[in-house]
Amino acid sequence: MSESSATQYDHIGQAYESMKKIPGAILERNNLRAVITPYLTLPDSQGASVLDLACGTGYYSRLLLQWAAPRCVVGIDISPTMVEAAERAAAELDEFKQGRLKFVVGDATKPLPAAVVTSSDEAEGPFDVVLGAWLLNYAPSTQDMAGMFANVASALRPGGHFVGITPHPAEDLDAFAAFHATPAAQAEMRRFGVSIAYLDPPVASGEGYHTRITAHMQPVEISFENFHLRRHVYEDAARRGGMTGELKWEKVRLPRDEDESRRDYGVGIEYWEGCEERPHFGIMVVEK
Repeated sequence: MSESSATQYDHIGQAYESMKKIPGAILERNNLRAVITPYLTLPDSQGASVLDLACGTGYYSRLLLQWAAPRCVVGIDISPTMVEAAERAAAELDEFKQGRLKFVVGDATKPLPAAVVTSSDEAEGPFDVVLGAWLLNYAPSTQDMAGMFANVASALRPGGHFVGITPHPAEDLDAFAAFHATPAAQAEMRRFGVSIAYLDPPVASGEGYHTRITAHMQPVEISFENFHLRRHVYEDAARRGGMTGELKWEKVRLPRDEDESRRDYGVGIEYWEGCEERPHFGIMVVEK
C-alpha cells in the first residue's frame, strides 16, 4: 500500500468504522463469519493464530474474538492513526490486556516485520489464518498483488488459509464496470449506501479498473480510491505469491426471506434486489 493510501486513511480515521453499520456491510460481516469461523479452531481444539492484514480500526480483529476463541489475533495497518484507533477500541478487552490481541504498524506490500511473522512466542507466527478484508483491492497489477500474496505465504504455516474480502469477482468485469455507469446502477448503489465509480482510463495493463468508492454517510461522505482487477488476476497472483493449495470463491449468501432481512438487517427483502447478480464483494479462500 502506498504512502498516499496511508494518508487518505489517516484523514478518514475513526469515521471509517461507521461504514460498518449499513446493511451491505452487515451482509459482508455475516458472510465472512460463515466462511472464516471453521478455520479459527484447529483439529486439536486449540484456537488458531490469526494475522489481520490492513486491519484498519481493528473492526474484524475484535469480531474474530467474538466468533470463536483464536489463540491470538495480530492486526497490521499502514496507518498509525488507524492502529491508534484500533488500540483505543480494544483497550478494555481482556484479550488486549493479556497480549492475545495486538496491533502493529506495517505495510502489507512489503516484507512483514520479522517479530510478527516468526516469533519465539508460540502465540504468534507462523499463523494459521491470514485475513485480508479489503486488502487486495490496493494492488494495481498482478505483480503488485503477487507481492501481497508472497507476504501472506511467508506469514502462514503450511496448510494455513488466507481469507480475503475483495471486489466482486465478476466473470465479465467490463460489463460489470459499464453497468455501474448507468443511472439505474447509481440509484441502486445509493440505496446500499456505497457507490463505485469506475474511472477512465482503465489501468494501463488492461488487468482492471481504477475505482473511487464513496460511502454516503452522515454528516460527511467518506471517499477513497483503489482497484478492481479481473478475477483471473487474483487467482494468478495467489499462485505467483506461493499460495499453491485449494483456491475457491465463496458464494455470497443473501437473506432468504422478509423475516430474516428485517430481523438481521433492518430492511425489507426488496432492499437486496440486484445483489444476487451484482454483489459488491467477494470472499476468496486460498490454502498454502
